[in-house]
Amino acid sequence: MNGIEIKIATRENANEIAELGKVAFRHFFENENNRTELLEYLNTAFSREHILTEFEALNNVFLLAVKDNQLQGFARLWEDKNHYAPDDSLKMERLYIWPELVGSGLGALLMQSSIDFTAQNKYVNLWLQVLRPNERAVSFYRKWGFEYFHESPGKFEGDNEIDYWMKRSV
Repeated sequence: MNGIEIKIATRENANEIAELGKVAFRHFFENENNRTELLEYLNTAFSREHILTEFEALNNVFLLAVKDNQLQGFARLWEDKNHYAPDDSLKMERLYIWPELVGSGLGALLMQSSIDFTAQNKYVNLWLQVLRPNERAVSFYRKWGFEYFHESPGKFEGDNEIDYWMKRSV
């Protein structure tokens, strides 16, 4: 994409990661059934303090898409040692962009950068969780070669939804 640079975040990027994460998550996931739970989650999961703790996770990295010194999107990758997770894998915990940039190719750039980073660091698989009714995201991940391997309850009880777990080899 024109003028977009992929960088690895430092702790100094925590505020802008938190801000973008909060806006994107709310835009894509808020509904009348989960509003109370979601607002509580946003204030915790996307606080500066929480983002700083994520920097301490095993083999954690935030890949930032930056244009003209402005954060456009990010992907968080880390080594989640979950017993359902594939061996030798990184988890893509988030792939968030500003809502108005959806469809611009920025998500594809972050996905390719995440796949490249995973392979360059000698991991075999990249995996993620996606909310089942998020058909646009499920379709995006399938297009990138991700396949279902597990499912679990979604993040918010009010949704009564299921997360698909998807993986692909790199």
